[in-house]
Amino acid sequence: AAQREIAHRHGAQPESPLCFQLDPQECVLCMINMWLHIWTKCNLRLFLTLIMVFVIGSIYYQFTQKSLLFRYFGKAQSCQGSQLDNYSPLSRKGSQPTQTDLQIRRFMSEIDRLVPNVTFSHKDNTTCALKSRAFIVKPRDRYCIGDKVTVQLDMYDYLGHRKTYGGDALRTRIYSPGVKAAASGSIQDFNNGTYHVHFMLFWEAKVRISLLLIHPSEGASALWRARNMGYKYVTHKGKFTSATQEVITQCGFELDSKEEVCEYLDERDEEAFYCVKPTQLPCGSLTELASLRTELTYLSNLELQLFDRPNLRVEIPHTIQDIEVFNCTDHGTTPKPKCEIGMWPPFPGGFVLQDIWTPVSCSMKRFRTPEEINSCLKGKTIYFMGDSTVKQWMNFLTDTVKSKWNLVLE
Repeated sequence: AAQREIAHRHGAQPESPLCFQLDPQECVLCMINMWLHIWTKCNLRLFLTLIMVFVIGSIYYQFTQKSLLFRYFGKAQSCQGSQLDNYSPLSRKGSQPTQTDLQIRRFMSEIDRLVPNVTFSHKDNTTCALKSRAFIVKPRDRYCIGDKVTVQLDMYDYLGHRKTYGGDALRTRIYSPGVKAAASGSIQDFNNGTYHVHFMLFWEAKVRISLLLIHPSEGASALWRARNMGYKYVTHKGKFTSATQEVITQCGFELDSKEEVCEYLDERDEEAFYCVKPTQLPCGSLTELASLRTELTYLSNLELQLFDRPNLRVEIPHTIQDIEVFNCTDHGTTPKPKCEIGMWPPFPGGFVLQDIWTPVSCSMKRFRTPEEINSCLKGKTIYFMGDSTVKQWMNFLTDTVKSKWNLVLE
């Protein structure tokens, strides 16, 4: 009733009980008016019954009705900005590291060992795809399904000097457009400017080799260093709402603000997110978040040159001819276990043939019609966890299977 009265006062119709988050002063006035109206129209027993229902309902609402973002982040509390100085989301200052802290540090340390820590004074001293060379190690006259091909890459800089360290970001694959087939290569880095790329031949056809330099090792090193310098490349805005007002404040994983902030904790993952607290709204009234890219960069002007469009995803030239692959023996169909969650596949984990993914270590069921997909998914809850790429798969699935979907986006 209070919500309906406020909606009427503002010329709106609430669509659901959660449509409005009431301002405390307006809520009290509405409650008084409502109870006076009930007192004049009802007897004492009914009036006391309604009071009891109201109290129980208020307690239930207090414990169950929170905003979506509030439920997502877990606990919310406010604290002064000065308390967040030098704060790490995964371990509070002065506290002992948790098991999650130690696990993350171990992962980061392992990645750190893979990324070269290099600097350069001129772009000419960085890896150049067009100057680099590739050739097949111990080529054969005849190749069969199941054979392996090793390609050696020798990397050079723009001045034609041989590179003396590794760490280049490469993407290697074999493919056959005629049969719509492709597979990735396994890269072995000798950390001296030389790489071996190992390919498994999975299908019968003429096979081509593609060797792409995505980023030079100097670019990979710059990206890793910049990634670990802070969170200011992307900023966040949070919208706090009530029945009478909307307030937008600064949010993020780290805030330099000295104002009072709302702290949203995920105790399971030991992560925290912060927003500057509006002066007249509670932390639980956060309803929307938006992310914005800033003009800030942790890369120097020299490093930024490495990420100009002509320097990205450059094909390494080679004179390797197409490889003719034959089905030399009848491989038959070796039984493989059913693909299940938790399996650790080899690399490459499989290949594409006729636009169909075929894993090498397990057997995967194929759905050839939307009806087969719908039959498998009927009555099941599907969780899509990831970024915009996962969202594309979700859209593809909902477009392919014309069924009634109950989508919940968080």
